[in-house]
Amino acid sequence: PMGTNPPDPPRRCLSRPVESLVTRFRKQFSGKTVILGVDSLDVTKGLVHKFLAIEEFLKSGEKLEDKVVFVQVALASGLTANPEATSSVTLESHISRMAARINSQHCSIGSEGPLHLIAHVSGEELMALYSVADILLITPIRDGMNVIPFQYTVARNARKELAGVILSEFTGCARSLGGAVLVNPWDTLQVVSKLNYMVSEIEPEERRRNHDAMIQYVERFTSDRWSKRFIEQLEEANEDENRSPVRELHKDQIVNAYMASTCGIRLIVLGLEGVIAQAVTLPELLTLQQSEYSALEALCSVPNNVVVLVSPRSPETLEEKVGDLNAILVAESGWFIRWHKQKSWEHQVPYLDTSWHDDVERVLEYYTERTPGSFIELKEHSIAWHFRDCDLGHGAWQAKQLQVSLTNLSRRLPFRVFTGNKMIEIAQQSPAPQPLLDILFERLNHTVNPSASVPFGLKASGGSRSTLEDPKEPLEDPGDDGVGKLGSDSAEGKPAPSAAGHPAAAPPPPPPAVPAGSPLPTVGSSASTA
Repeated sequence: PMGTNPPDPPRRCLSRPVESLVTRFRKQFSGKTVILGVDSLDVTKGLVHKFLAIEEFLKSGEKLEDKVVFVQVALASGLTANPEATSSVTLESHISRMAARINSQHCSIGSEGPLHLIAHVSGEELMALYSVADILLITPIRDGMNVIPFQYTVARNARKELAGVILSEFTGCARSLGGAVLVNPWDTLQVVSKLNYMVSEIEPEERRRNHDAMIQYVERFTSDRWSKRFIEQLEEANEDENRSPVRELHKDQIVNAYMASTCGIRLIVLGLEGVIAQAVTLPELLTLQQSEYSALEALCSVPNNVVVLVSPRSPETLEEKVGDLNAILVAESGWFIRWHKQKSWEHQVPYLDTSWHDDVERVLEYYTERTPGSFIELKEHSIAWHFRDCDLGHGAWQAKQLQVSLTNLSRRLPFRVFTGNKMIEIAQQSPAPQPLLDILFERLNHTVNPSASVPFGLKASGGSRSTLEDPKEPLEDPGDDGVGKLGSDSAEGKPAPSAAGHPAAAPPPPPPAVPAGSPLPTVGSSASTA
């Protein structure tokens, strides 16, 4: 996590301009508990919710305005200067009216109200406010990585004072600062309760423990540490890429390798969606352009080509879209295989276990109702949840939450969870089909000439899950005859890039080569070629 640089705030806190301001503020707020809020003027910062809680807090006890003072710094965001940014202007007007109302209810003639709303502060003034504030109150309704609690904690620690933080649970650093008191800003009564606790009920020992926990985290996870670790991870990723047995393929390499492999079998495994056709959510929307279909027909018509089309869709969908092609069709990512257009579909598992379907469907329906644009695709061996047509950020977030829920559910039910290209797929745990390339090579060894070689192999997937398809080992380099070397997927199951920008990998080492000129019967039929 990103943080702050602890050496910087202490130096500024102890500077002469800040010292004079600290003296002034302590005299001004003498005898009162100072509660500070520092937020930008934005609707996500929860200023309205905070002011409602402050108003209720002041009503919850007698003469609290004489014991507590609230200082709210509402820094103008960049949008406020824009004449069209009416939301910020309206918010500023709203909270100003709320502050005036609160002060009018809790002040007498000639005295200041308990709430100070400040729109502009200098860096020295902000450091001085950090130094004198007994409690920091940050309650956004949605926030990213907010480092203000870090700066406040460091400033208090520089003066040997204890920090007290009340933090919204929706703040990015809420789970990092273990000593902060977390609240739900939508729950006004909870915020009031925590304010009372921090002002008058918390024990000194507990406050010390909370402070120590926060300062320990802040001093350890600094912005310097974060940036160095980030650079190290980039370098590690680059080293992993350089160590990969898979090298990037280019169009010329693939074409040259294809043309040079005149003997033996050319094994071409292609993902249907994301490679040949555009990836879609609904099976009915899956379409192939005439040029794409003609290219597939041309590949399938070459005698020593074995073309395999892989899809997470059902056998019925593949039959409808590409059933007339003389290619091996793989449906539901390996659960069904059709070896020839004149053959029927073969199950790759001995039996089907659907005991988990009802529980999984209930979870999927729950997330589908809360994720507009998502879609559940029911298939014989698996269930897929698509979020391609959702709002990008919301769909990805819901997918992560769904994956966590399904992973927890899978601990007591026999299914596995796979992630793909804007989809999550759930399939039975066992029995499961073999990796696709293992099945293909086993078929090649038994149905075709057992000693037939595969001098050219290409596997391109479009981002759909390939856990059931991953090869075990890379192809051996055939030498300097122009045939490209293809490697396996990485250990994490990530496909390597191909020349066309799609992931590419290769099958295990081929069987011994067959002499030139030997006949090559088709896979799945001993009478014709494929």
